[in-house]
Amino acid sequence: MTILTAIHDGFFVRNFLRTDAARIIIEQPGDRLVVLVPKEKVEYYALEFPESSITFDVLPELQRPVVETFFQFIERASIHSRTARMQRTYLFQSNFSFSWNGIRTLLLYPVEVMCGCLGQFSWWRRMIRWSYARFSDHTFDSLLDRYNPDVVYCSNVIHSEDHILAKVARRRGVRVVGMILSWDNLYSKTIIRVHPDTLLVHTPEILELAATYGDFPRNRVCITGIPQYDRYFSGRVTMSREEFLNSIGADPSKKTILYAFSGKAALDIEFDILRILHESLEAHALSESVNVLIRPYPRYDFSEKRMERMRSAYRFFVVSAVGHVADTVHNWEFTDEAVNFLHHSLIYADVVVTMYSTFFIEAAILDKPIVGVAFDGALRRPYWNSARRFFDWNHLAKIRTLNGIAIVHSADEMVTALNDALQVPAMLREGRARIVQEQCYMTDGKSAERVARAIIHTL
Repeated sequence: MTILTAIHDGFFVRNFLRTDAARIIIEQPGDRLVVLVPKEKVEYYALEFPESSITFDVLPELQRPVVETFFQFIERASIHSRTARMQRTYLFQSNFSFSWNGIRTLLLYPVEVMCGCLGQFSWWRRMIRWSYARFSDHTFDSLLDRYNPDVVYCSNVIHSEDHILAKVARRRGVRVVGMILSWDNLYSKTIIRVHPDTLLVHTPEILELAATYGDFPRNRVCITGIPQYDRYFSGRVTMSREEFLNSIGADPSKKTILYAFSGKAALDIEFDILRILHESLEAHALSESVNVLIRPYPRYDFSEKRMERMRSAYRFFVVSAVGHVADTVHNWEFTDEAVNFLHHSLIYADVVVTMYSTFFIEAAILDKPIVGVAFDGALRRPYWNSARRFFDWNHLAKIRTLNGIAIVHSADEMVTALNDALQVPAMLREGRARIVQEQCYMTDGKSAERVARAIIHTL
């Protein structure tokens, strides 16, 4: 059996190639995995994953990018959720000006609002899918002819490449397996523009979202759990706490605060939060001296120059979140070293601080006290551009109710929450357990195996 899939970014590598999912597939007699990757990374992947049952080929450029851009705009504008409405407001407010970009934003905003209203109706969402299916696309024709796959695996059904692959494969009678990659995708990124034959989701909650926002039949959904979290549930450790902290120059006799950046939406706010954290440490506001380890967000990894400035100014420990393997803008990768470093960063952290990232879940799995930042540093921004808004996003509003995160609205509250976490780590433990149950669901460390079995057995 030949399974064809595509890599869009390093998350696929972390979630699939570096889990048991890929291993189980290629160990099946006669099975072959064909992975389409950006041209500049073919050689890297071939060296990184040299197994004879894996073939890497070039991911082609889209032949009809205007069509994809149009439908992505209509699709995302048609998501009828609080998160989507808030993000539309943010983009309108932040881009509005008398420049061409600002005028375009002004003209498109009423269209987005109208689509958002129509998006509550299934007939409108079905019309978008029907219209998209009418546009032919030959981007992948030669590759499908060459490899003649039995199954196409769309690992993240928010990308144009996956939409096209699924659409063309279904026309050819090839079975398609798709996956909802993350907990927020159906609130802000997709209505599942092309329905695969089988949809993989992490939890029962995402199954219900796929049915509600994506009109997907429940009897064609497979709940797998979260494959990249298997290593947390398995308890695998390759170095001791002392070895890990010594490796970054930290003091093993001190407790460690891990600050995880969340993404692009609040980068400037988060740098101000770090300044406040440093000032609190300098003022001895914390109950004890600590190590502070900073984790950049993978897609917006810090330059070496910026990391060195932070080390020098704050005496924090800053380590790149990913490896950089090609001379391009999108050169970041979850190398084996990067994945292991992340794993041990969480295992040996005593407190995890973040703003709106999946570290809420990862820290809860490892029963680490969690501090959620919901203020803007030294400034108080308008709500649409404030850290206060994040816990009103649908997926974070739900996790907030589980009472496993100490959500802080000021610098003083942050210091109090950090002291509580350092002194009484069991505080909010029951809430963290609820986060794991609701957001992970499968906790046996076999989620990647379920992904592999679902792909193999789709025929």
